[in-house]
Amino acid sequence: MLSGPLPTDLMQRLVVQHFHEVTFCYERGLAFDHSLHGETTFHIVVASGAVMEVHAMNAPPDAAEATGCAEQVIRTWTFPPLPATTEFEIDVTYAPRHNDGLEATQGFS
Repeated sequence: MLSGPLPTDLMQRLVVQHFHEVTFCYERGLAFDHSLHGETTFHIVVASGAVMEVHAMNAPPDAAEATGCAEQVIRTWTFPPLPATTEFEIDVTYAPRHNDGLEATQGFS
């Protein structure tokens, strides 16, 4: 879901640019739960270039540490200032990588 004046490709680029921060939160969450996995959708509201609101939806119960951390880092993201509010969602999947590493992947809507 994207509403507002920011073009989808610009939003995607900005999210990808910062996504390593969300991956860090997943790795941090693994310190609390070594089997952490699941999907979370983050609803983000941007106004005047700043993240005004971010809410995790459908977060796995065992992902509180990773989700809280991700909400905090997303609040620090900045976007080009526009005259209207923009809302969008990113879908994050927390899953172990097959090569013994860690992975958080994102989708965008």
